[in-house]
Amino acid sequence: LSGVLILISEPFRIGDTIVINSFEGTVEDIQIRATFLRSYDGRRIVIPNATVYTSPITVNTAYHKRRCEFAVPISYDDQIEQATQIILAILAKEPHVLDEPKFTVEVVSLADFSVKLMVRWWIDTSETTIPASTSAVQAHVRTAFTQAGVAVPSATQDIHIANLPPLLNQSSSQGEQAR
Repeated sequence: LSGVLILISEPFRIGDTIVINSFEGTVEDIQIRATFLRSYDGRRIVIPNATVYTSPITVNTAYHKRRCEFAVPISYDDQIEQATQIILAILAKEPHVLDEPKFTVEVVSLADFSVKLMVRWWIDTSETTIPASTSAVQAHVRTAFTQAGVAVPSATQDIHIANLPPLLNQSSSQGEQAR
C-alpha cells in the first residue's frame, strides 16, 4: 500500500535527490515494494516503501534556489568590518551567486581562538551545485584574506614549564656526562 500511495502522491520523482533518515542520493526507481537511490559515492540504496512513507523526506531538488553557507574564523586582532567587506565584494562578483535573496555575512560566535563569521548566499541549482559554489567562494575568501593580511586562526595552546622536578634535572646532566 505504501508504494501505491507514494506513486500517487509523488512527494518526489525519479531524478530528484532526496534524504530519508540517514540515506541520501538520487532516486533511480520507485517500485511497489521499495524506492531505489543511487548514493553520491555510487552505491545503490534500497529503502522499503513502508519506511519511505512513514519517514520525513527532504527533497533537495524540489526548488531551484538553494542557500549555501559556511563559517569562517578571523583573528581577534583583525577588523570584523574589513573581513565582512572583503567577503561581500567576493559574493558580489561571483557569477553564480544570486542578488536576491540578499547574501549576508554575520558574526555568529566569539570562540576561544577566533571570531566566527557566517557567510550565506543563494544560488540557482540549474546553473551550479552547492559544493561547487561553496568551494569557489571559500577559495576566493582564503586568497583575499591572505592578500589583505586577515588571519584565519587555528586553535593553539601554550605550554609553560615552570620548574622541572629534580629527578629530571639529574637524569639530564648524567646523560650528558655519559656522552
